[in-house]
Formats: sequence, C-alpha cells, structure tokens
Amino acid sequence: MLPAGVSAGDVLIGLPSPGQRSNGYSLARRLVFEVAGRSLDDRAWDDLTHAWVQLSRATGALAALPLALSFRSWLEVLQGRLGSAASHLAEIDDVVSLTGSRGLLGAPAPAQVLRDAWLGDEEATRTGVRRMMQDAHERGAGIGIDHGYAALSVLELGAGRYDAALRAGRHIFDHDSIVFGTLALPDLVEAAARC
Repeated sequence: MLPAGVSAGDVLIGLPSPGQRSNGYSLARRLVFEVAGRSLDDRAWDDLTHAWVQLSRATGALAALPLALSFRSWLEVLQGRLGSAASHLAEIDDVVSLTGSRGLLGAPAPAQVLRDAWLGDEEATRTGVRRMMQDAHERGAGIGIDHGYAALSVLELGAGRYDAALRAGRHIFDHDSIVFGTLALPDLVEAAARC
C-alpha cells in the first residue's frame, strides 16, 4: 500500500546526510542553499521554499513544516514582505505548540529576529539575538549565530551606528557561511563606507 499521492513509478530522491535530518531537510537545504543560494536566484529561492511548505502541508510532515516555514519567512523578510513573514512565523508557533517540538528549528526563528531588526525594534532584536545565539551554541548550530549577526547588522545600519554594523557584518563575512557571506556583503560595504 502506497501513501496518498504516491504512485508506482514515482521517483524517490534521497541524499546522504551526515547529521540530523527529518522529512526532506537534507534535500531542501541542499536545493535552497547550494543551488538557489549560491546563484542568488531569488525566483528559485521563492519557488523552492513555496514548494517545500506546500509539500510539508500536503503530506502532513509536521516535523518538517516549521523548518520549511522558517526558510520561507526568512526569504519573505529579505523580500520586504513582512506581513506574510509574520503569518508564517505565527504558523510555526501553532505547529510547534501542537507537536511540542521545534525539531531542527532553533528558538527564536531567524526570520522573527531579522523582521524585528528591519522594523527597528531594538529591544526585541537584541533579546532575540541573545536567545538565538545561546540556543545555537547549545545545539552546535553555528548558522544560528550567523543569523544573529545578520539581524544586528541590519539593526545597526538602520540606527546609523555604522561601526557596530561593520563589526556585525565582519563576523558573518569572516565566517563565510553558506550564502550569508554573499548576502551580508552589501550591508558590510555600506557600513564601511559610512564609518
């Protein structure tokens, strides 16, 4: 007996993953970061994150849905769609309250902290960054630290504190994590030019 929506002859895609994975996380991460991310193809990011959310919902993959929504909401913040991002962030909270587990998603969601930074909410951003970095450190997930510095860079630029923005941007750029080094470069250049 095959699950709903699966037919004989369908192709199954699997990728090896050395670490923790759940319901397509390794495939989605590889597609989003390595394919769309490195080419800076916004349309591909948009299509991939939308498809991941839809697939997670359609298959009832509640372990994958918060992470898919997190990627989606993070992209929406970068695209300036803060209302849509807030809707997806609320859905993450709903799913987590039902399942009792954040799975691979740290706390708080990176998009929430970045959204707070874009809104200029200094207290929420700094509190979120501290929580996110502590959580990332405890879980050994360095990308959470990069997310924190990205939010700080946006916050400091928006407040005209260019030295602080430059320091935050340098952390990201020097670490050279997947995609973040490239995405942080314009903020880093702006901060350096205004110092």
